[in-house]
Amino acid sequence: MKKYYIINIFILLLFFSSCIKKTLYDIDIIGPSEPPEVTDTAKKKVIIKINWENMEADDMAENVILEIDGRSFIVEKRTQPDTLYLLPGDYDIYIYSVSYDFTINNLNASINNDSNGKIKNDPVAFYSASEKLTVQGNDNAEVIMVPVRNTCKLILRLHIDGYSLDFSSGTLSNMAGAFDIKTMNEKEPSYVDLFFMDYTSEINTFGTVGINQVLLFEANVDDSTKIRCEKDIGNLLTNFNNDKTETQIIDVYINDDELEHVIN
Repeated sequence: MKKYYIINIFILLLFFSSCIKKTLYDIDIIGPSEPPEVTDTAKKKVIIKINWENMEADDMAENVILEIDGRSFIVEKRTQPDTLYLLPGDYDIYIYSVSYDFTINNLNASINNDSNGKIKNDPVAFYSASEKLTVQGNDNAEVIMVPVRNTCKLILRLHIDGYSLDFSSGTLSNMAGAFDIKTMNEKEPSYVDLFFMDYTSEINTFGTVGINQVLLFEANVDDSTKIRCEKDIGNLLTNFNNDKTETQIIDVYINDDELEHVIN
């Protein structure tokens, strides 16, 4: 009995040892075939730190992908990636959000479409950061990554005199459906659906593309008539891409002569 007991303990130790080794292999993203403790002496230690402060304020922000030298792995929110070992040289490091609301392809983040074929108007917040790293031959390196928010909440408030409307809908054109993580630029002009409750609609988007953002708004006045308006509000969104840390509230005033009355 004692013999079997010792054998079982030995098997358990082997099992846990293999688990620990597997973890080390997974973390060492640059040299997955060699655990860190026997890394080639030509490689230098690189410590990558993530400053989570910006994302901490956003409960909906999820984990991030860290990408370097063509390899990538997930870093859980509020944790730090393990030490890496790199040969001397220049490297580009990227981190970006992980979410089902976005598709990442070649460091381009695209907002996924909704059931109507337009980009989702309420994805979770998207964060990214990039840094350049030079690994010298004679010392170790450290880099601090600070994710910044690339999406921004936009609240549109319509002001239309003479009507009492509980619900209405519309679209907004030339809103960015994608974001280039390398260049930090908005791209892919897209339509976003708007749903107004008491004349107010809220969306979350990468920003604007171009200078003409056309608001198309329509609402039923009664069973037989609806009002419709097509208005360029690009002049109200000129600073939308510059600061995405705060929700932007835009008031849109629509005069009666800008409204079209349509018979249902």
